[in-house]
Parts: sequence; C-alpha cells; structure tokens
Amino acid sequence: MQQSQYEVIPALTRVGIDYLKILGIMSRMPVETQKAKFEILVNEKWCKGCEICVAFCPKQVLAMEKDKAKIVKLEACTGCQICEIYCPDFALKVERKEKNS
Repeated sequence: MQQSQYEVIPALTRVGIDYLKILGIMSRMPVETQKAKFEILVNEKWCKGCEICVAFCPKQVLAMEKDKAKIVKLEACTGCQICEIYCPDFALKVERKEKNS
C-alpha cells in the first residue's frame, strides 16, 4: 500500500527539526531572538496548499484554511523560519517586528 503525502510529512517534520538541531541552527538562536515577536507574511497567490509549512512548524503557528496556509497562533512563533525554508512556492516570509510596533 502506498503512503499518502500526509502520512509522510509528520515523519519528515521530525527528521527536519532533528537535522536542524544537529546542525546547531535552532540551538544557536540567541535567547533574545527566541523571545522576539515576529510576523509571518503569506502570499496567497503563490501558496499552492501543499501543507508543508503547517507540518514543519514546531509551534503549530500555521493551519490550512480554504486550501491556503493561514496564521492561527502568531504569538507562539519563535522566528525559526522553518516554514519559510521548506515552502516550495516561496509563499512565506518570517520577519522580526520592529520594537516600536
């Protein structure tokens, strides 16, 4: 029996996050960056609804709504940019909010 893409994505999520930890990318983030507030820009014209960003987000910040990625828990975003890195359509951009915003 062939696996669907939705059965494979959770396994890829664990492997991808473990790989980033091995490389030291996630652990090298300074404490200040981890506590900073971020905004996620979603280009709905480019989003194809593949759900990769949703599956890879370690804090479940994103969810699918009407076949497009939507932000559901922005306050939980750590700014790790995993969603942006893995998006095959370049539909996501994670940016640090200015302190005076």
